[in-house]
Amino acid sequence: MVYELEPELWDAVSQAEPIHPAILAKLDVDGRRVLEVAAGSGRLTVYLCPRAAELVCVEPSSGLRRILAGRCRSADIRAGFFQKLPIADAWAALTISSASIPPDPGAVLELERATARGGMIALISPEDPAWFQARGWERLSFDPSQVVIGPHDPELEAIFGPLDPPHDLLWRRL
Repeated sequence: MVYELEPELWDAVSQAEPIHPAILAKLDVDGRRVLEVAAGSGRLTVYLCPRAAELVCVEPSSGLRRILAGRCRSADIRAGFFQKLPIADAWAALTISSASIPPDPGAVLELERATARGGMIALISPEDPAWFQARGWERLSFDPSQVVIGPHDPELEAIFGPLDPPHDLLWRRL
């Protein structure tokens, strides 16, 4: 509900928890067709936008889409959910999502449908990384204490709990 009712609050916490830089360094984005699923307000998008040949961002929250559009004007931003992505079959060379995909076989099938053969699906700190690993996904974990967290309103931690920057990368090539 925070996504819809208080998108600026959700944006503040996502900006306070940057993605581990080692994850960003591992992503093969340059010159590729990239699909970002559950893009939120653009924590990952700002990294993808200048590098991808084409970037489609799918986000269900209208408030987060509005913030995202201001951060990355060149992205094709679409309303949608990870269960039924508004994208053609096998469109993406890289399908990626940060902190959004649950351990759900249906969600994985939909990501696979959107990703071209030889392409890659990358999940940054998904729910229950062990579930994905048990199904053959590769995993790299990085030390979250290496992430520089900038100044932020302490109320964010009172509302959402301790900040936990995304620091796991799981991937699978099709």
